Amino acid sequence: MIARIATLVAKTQLTRGRLIGLLGIGSLTVLFGLAIGFGESFRQTSETLDMTQGYGLQVVAPAVALILASAALGDFVDDRTLVYMWLRPVPRWQIAAGAALASVGTALPLVAIPLTLGAYLGSADATIAAGAAAASLVATLGYAGVFLALGFKVRRALVWGLAYILIWEGFLANSVSFAAKLSIGIYARSLLQHIAGGELPNHGSTVTAAVIWPVIAAVVAVAVTARWLHTTEVA
Repeated sequence: MIARIATLVAKTQLTRGRLIGLLGIGSLTVLFGLAIGFGESFRQTSETLDMTQGYGLQVVAPAVALILASAALGDFVDDRTLVYMWLRPVPRWQIAAGAALASVGTALPLVAIPLTLGAYLGSADATIAAGAAAASLVATLGYAGVFLALGFKVRRALVWGLAYILIWEGFLANSVSFAAKLSIGIYARSLLQHIAGGELPNHGSTVTAAVIWPVIAAVVAVAVTARWLHTTEVA
């Protein structure tokens, strides 16, 4: 049943307009990687890491996850069709899990493929490309879970999600240690730098924390969404 729910949700998420827009956002990473690859060789590694962090993990990953995950259940709530799914004899946690699976399954290729390809084209280094792939995975998992819950519970989730990305992830996490501990982006960027052998971001984490905490954030967010499905009137 989880797979059937995920398939249904994915079909509603990937509209033509969304897919074209998200492909455009990701393709810029590849173009940036090409431009760096044709530049001065002694700067390619540092510039590729800067691009992967600054654009890939701070813009592409959260933006793609926000657009897709917030729509996973949010679209059903907005058009009042979630009640039809709710009336089926399906445990609420399976609805939440199916929506999360769809969110990660649709967002991950749109994040990981261009980031990994852009990192390799910019640096010609498989290690940096592997770091980009791993960081893309943990970032997408964490953001998808958080934005799934946000899209279900909050009206205008895109606006609130953008505020979170810009204020919390973009500013507070880079300057306040407490905010960094709750920042998915800091963990993803830390994992990239650990694998690539680069300089950790401000308030960077260990490898273990960089892998575990985004996964925990996603699991908790999905569990909270399942709980809200039990207690929220959607009819």
